[in-house]
Amino acid sequence: MPSALLVAEDSRSAPTGTGLLYNCGMSPVAKVGAPADIIIYDFDGLRVLPDEIVHDLPGGEWRRIQRSEGYKYILVNGEVTMRNGQPTNNHSGRLLRHGA
Repeated sequence: MPSALLVAEDSRSAPTGTGLLYNCGMSPVAKVGAPADIIIYDFDGLRVLPDEIVHDLPGGEWRRIQRSEGYKYILVNGEVTMRNGQPTNNHSGRLLRHGA
């Protein structure tokens, strides 16, 4: 149980730190109408998979990626963007720029 408490405390403080770091005025509050990103995961099933090389950049160029397992849902602004590790092709977020 203590490890679950540490994860909860870390998750709660992360939005504040990120918001302050990028000066985007975000508040770590989940309420109707507020922007929110929510991650629902299986703590015991979380795994980092081996590195992969993918050739999906313009001109056939490559990049290195590292996938993971154990994420059940990722919601961005109330919309499911990932379900059981698979993207839903819903892009409900927006790009945040420093100082914007």
